[in-house]
Formats: sequence, structure tokens, C-alpha cells
Amino acid sequence: MFAFLRKILPQQTVRANADATSLPDGAYTLALTAAAGAKQVATSTRFFVDRTLAATKSAPAFSPNRDGVLDTDPIGFTLVNPAHVEVTVQQGPTVVATLLTADLPVGQQKLTWDGGGLPDGRYTVVVSTTDSLLTVTQSAPVAIDRSWNRWRSTSRKSLTLCRGRCRLNKRRQVRRNGERLRRGRTRAPSRHELTVKLEQAAALLRSLNRCR
Repeated sequence: MFAFLRKILPQQTVRANADATSLPDGAYTLALTAAAGAKQVATSTRFFVDRTLAATKSAPAFSPNRDGVLDTDPIGFTLVNPAHVEVTVQQGPTVVATLLTADLPVGQQKLTWDGGGLPDGRYTVVVSTTDSLLTVTQSAPVAIDRSWNRWRSTSRKSLTLCRGRCRLNKRRQVRRNGERLRRGRTRAPSRHELTVKLEQAAALLRSLNRCR
């Protein structure tokens, strides 16, 4: 299928690239022959072209805290050929959840993961497809973080700190358990408040001087 001829100097490393985009899916053998005078050495290796699995994707992070915002992870991938599919979640080399095991047809595939009760942390969604040739695996990183609902912006000029379950209503007011929360706008202190603060600071300094 591919062939090239090149003179190689002693102790020289040669790298060659072959464009396999025109090859159909299948198993192939790459053969290498080196000749020096009457001497000839040959070796070969097998490789596969398998386009069954493509475009595996996952949300970079989600927050399964049941607040109605980013509670699930939309996982998607595409099958070019029918295959047996297994979707798992790993933390390091350990499989912590199995989301799908099924024979699926050609086309775009989607599933939703709600976190399965796993603790906050970094994980990897792994999609493995097995067909008549081999098993192909693709992965995507994902993080679980349930603390996202603590910060919620109601406008560009105000920031609200939410603790617990918070929702944003149609009037862009943040509510927690049905109770409206005040926006976190800062207010300039009055002259009286400044005077009180100064008097408190002076009293503190006097008490420190007496202790010396």
C-alpha cells in the first residue's frame, strides 16, 4: 500500500509518515526491509484503522446539587459503525461507576449522568467501543463541584452570596427556600458611623498604651 526507498547512514534514525486517511477500516501490516550489500534484514508490525468511535465529549464540570442549574453531565459520542459500547467513570485507574453497557447502532449517541452520588472531585468519562476489529477508547475529563451555588450574580453591579439551595426568579431576584435575599451592594458609611469607628479605634489605642 505504501512504499519508500531511502539510503540510510550508519547509526541513523529514520522516521516516516504515511497518510492513512484513504485507507478503509481494517487490519494492515507494515513491513520494513534493510539491505547492506548481501545482507538483508526484514521486520514487520501490524496496525489497525478503525473509525468506529468519534467525537466523545463531556461537560468540563457540573454541580449535581438539585438547584436546577448544571445538575447533570451531558455525555455524547458518535458511532460510525455499530458496536458494543461501554461508558464508565474513572478516578485515576479505578472505575467508580458504569453508566452504559449496550450494543448501539450507527449515529450520534447521548446520555445524561447525574453524578451517581460520587463526592466532589476530578473524574474521567471513558467510552469504549468493541467491533470486529478491536476495542477503541476515548475519554473526556469532568469535575463534580457542588459548591457552585454559593455564588450567583444577579447583575453586573451586584453579587449575591447564596448558602443552600438558591434560585433565580423571573425578576432576577435570588431566592433561598422562598425567601428573597438582599443583593450584595456595598453602601458608603455615614458620618456618624465613621465617627463611632474612629472613637472605637482611639479607645483601643489608649488601652494598648496603658498595657505597656
